[in-house]
Amino acid sequence: IVFVTVPAFMSLWSEHDEVNQHKRRYKMPGVKNLFRDIKGEKIYSNYFNSILFIPIFCARKMLNFLGIFFKKKTKDKSDFEVLNSSLISIPSQFIFSIERPLLKIMRFPFGVSIIYIFKKT
Repeated sequence: IVFVTVPAFMSLWSEHDEVNQHKRRYKMPGVKNLFRDIKGEKIYSNYFNSILFIPIFCARKMLNFLGIFFKKKTKDKSDFEVLNSSLISIPSQFIFSIERPLLKIMRFPFGVSIIYIFKKT
């Protein structure tokens, strides 16, 4: 069984991805395509971190823009380091706790990340 989580949507690309050594962000068809030549079956796939997608999208666009002016302050820092604040982290953790059970009963059409579980035969 292969358990994969990858970042989603190139429109979310930011310094955060570079710090975490991501090479690309995916859409679901791209992740499915990675397994097309392997005998087996998909067990589960979904986007996650969906509830926070719009705030994260806005924050990354703003940080990408402001990074032009403040590159030295944000260089080599992930979103977690740049936005490290209990004003953000506590509500984010709460939202994650809401989303976790929803992943069992619904499919999200978008999210900040993708989970893909595949079983080889």
